[in-house]
Amino acid sequence: MDEPILISVQYLPDEVNNAYWEVAKEVVVPHLVMSVFCVTFFFACATLLVASVTEGFTTDSFSRYLPFTLPLVLALVGIPLVSALVVWSFAKRKAMQSYSHRPAFHSLVKFILSSSGMCFESKSALGTLDWKSLTIAFETDESFCMGPSTSDVFVLPKRCFASVEEVKTVRKLVRAMVKNFSHIGKGRSDSSISFSTHEVSAMVVDGQQYSLTTTTFKPNELKAPDLVIDFELAPAGEIHNCLDSGFSLEVKYNLPEIIEAEKIHFFRKKFRRLLNVWLVHALVIAAILTGLGTVANGFSFTLELLKHFSQFFLIYVPIILIHSGLSYWLTMRTIRKDKNFRELFVYQISEEACGLRFGDKYWLLSWMHFQECWETNSQYILLFGAHGYSLWVIPKRCFPDRMASAYVHDLLKRKIANYKELT
Repeated sequence: MDEPILISVQYLPDEVNNAYWEVAKEVVVPHLVMSVFCVTFFFACATLLVASVTEGFTTDSFSRYLPFTLPLVLALVGIPLVSALVVWSFAKRKAMQSYSHRPAFHSLVKFILSSSGMCFESKSALGTLDWKSLTIAFETDESFCMGPSTSDVFVLPKRCFASVEEVKTVRKLVRAMVKNFSHIGKGRSDSSISFSTHEVSAMVVDGQQYSLTTTTFKPNELKAPDLVIDFELAPAGEIHNCLDSGFSLEVKYNLPEIIEAEKIHFFRKKFRRLLNVWLVHALVIAAILTGLGTVANGFSFTLELLKHFSQFFLIYVPIILIHSGLSYWLTMRTIRKDKNFRELFVYQISEEACGLRFGDKYWLLSWMHFQECWETNSQYILLFGAHGYSLWVIPKRCFPDRMASAYVHDLLKRKIANYKELT
């Protein structure tokens, strides 16, 4: 690919929501639904088995439960199916709220795509990504969906490209650069796309402005250290360039401090989410048993079913512990194997935004993107992204003096509403 492709996107809510839902259906939802179905089927079978053993396998007990054989059999299949359906519905509802939960999609976003990577600029953020950092890459009938995780996906609507040929060029580029790239959807032809592209006029790389008519751009110029966005050409009210204001903070991470931050993040965020998921799952099963019991033989039979189920509700405790332990172990293993932490990280902090540069990657986010800040004795943990599941860690040891430390402490308390001291 000799020349970059520049596009400008003013997102529509439906195309963002549909893109996130397509990605979730492909990556997350099938495994989640199958897991819930299997676990729920186990609980339904166990409840029926305990009820049978408790009553004893006698002719009298068999005659007693014979009229309810059909409801119990339906429960074995119905409870797992309904649970899986509920999970599917919740997942879709969450995906269809992606636009409203992600303010970055609410303003104009500009992209540069080349063989070196992807640059983006919006009203409140800018950054660069190389292709190897993208673990997700799908093409739907309407968009290209790429990102480092299912919770952070870049949506590139096909309608914003210049022509069918440009769509084919991007398809070829992404297929070559990102592993496991695939097409999902009905497979609508490119000729059915209604293009609505317009020229990008405010992207500046290496001090030179580039637009859709530029032909002198070289792919190897798309490097994070050389990327500068000319905000003077952007509409009033957009984020200002913080490269020349505030100060820079160089960080060479120690593995223990990254592990400490991730440990805090896991137990304050991810573990609570797991508890909520399993609690909702238990309540769904109890609700289904209540409905089946009431229809089968009234309130007394419902209480009997719930009594047997309550015995197995205690099994949720070891299941939660096993699930959480496995998730924790996988998180820690990923951190220990991540070679990015060996790089030199440079944080750029100012009144307008916070930037991060390491390797060929660069991010600049206005303070509105940060949902929470946790201060410990040794570091600041800044949370951003969907539900605060992404984080930046700023060790206090790296501040050059007390004045810089006091400035950042005051700045974070002023700029991030949900500020918590964990000391």
